[in-house]
Amino acid sequence: MRFGASLHVINLKDRKCLCCIFDLEKKPRAHAIAEGEKRKVSRISMCHPYYHKNYVCSSYANAIMPRDFAILVPEQVVTTICLPPESRQQPGRPKRSRVKSALKIVMDKTKPIKQHACGNCNQVDHNRLTCTS
Repeated sequence: MRFGASLHVINLKDRKCLCCIFDLEKKPRAHAIAEGEKRKVSRISMCHPYYHKNYVCSSYANAIMPRDFAILVPEQVVTTICLPPESRQQPGRPKRSRVKSALKIVMDKTKPIKQHACGNCNQVDHNRLTCTS
């Protein structure tokens, strides 16, 4: 796929790319997201499962044992179930600005600049104050 001035070869099935960041971070970059949307592949399905909420919650399901097995663990500690942290919305009004994804930034740059038209004659080379007609 050609993206900007560079060429990226993407394998969506194996989640690999020539940029190697897709391989290391296990989350898609802008060029991988664009290719996935072209092929109607969900963005979430391109991410590694450890970015999903269920993956984090399942990590708390098992008992966490010490590395030294010679030390006896009290029965109360073994039977206690460690629950995942409670997630809730932060108090106060949500922020108006948000961190935009790389794809959104690229899409915003490609939009044409809106030209304002004159209120009298609807031409774009001047405004109502400088209109001669």
